[in-house]
Amino acid sequence: MFEYKLQEWLKENGFECAIQFGNDFAYDREYNVLQVGCIGYPTVCRWFEQFLYEYGLDYTGIYDPVLALLHELGHSMTLDQFSEKELRLFDFSKFLLEDERMTNSDKMFQYWSIPDEFSANLWEIEFINNCIDRVCDLCDIYYNYWEDFIKERKCA
Repeated sequence: MFEYKLQEWLKENGFECAIQFGNDFAYDREYNVLQVGCIGYPTVCRWFEQFLYEYGLDYTGIYDPVLALLHELGHSMTLDQFSEKELRLFDFSKFLLEDERMTNSDKMFQYWSIPDEFSANLWEIEFINNCIDRVCDLCDIYYNYWEDFIKERKCA
């Protein structure tokens, strides 16, 4: 049911991404696929919420997987602003931060400031601030269907 409701929400809100389920959240630009993850990083999620707040997010307490999904959706909406060469450069910058970022808030803030990540974050902030009702609908989908879904998939 979660998968159906999420796909329905995306379609109703004009997003044309396919969804795929895995361990972590990601966006595959080649195939326009949002990967929906089931592993949480509570400390990193608090840092991420703080980062968004510092750049203008008007709301706090949004369910962590919703923030992660909206960030990846932000990639789908903003990556066309960058050339392939720029995206490869950004990927290299992320690679350099990879080992330390999940345990260091400063490294995570550097990661989220890389231009393609930052654009996705700004898109997310604007979407949440301007469309909080739609975000609440997405939170309801997670609240009502997520736990059963991840138990079925043995992610928890």
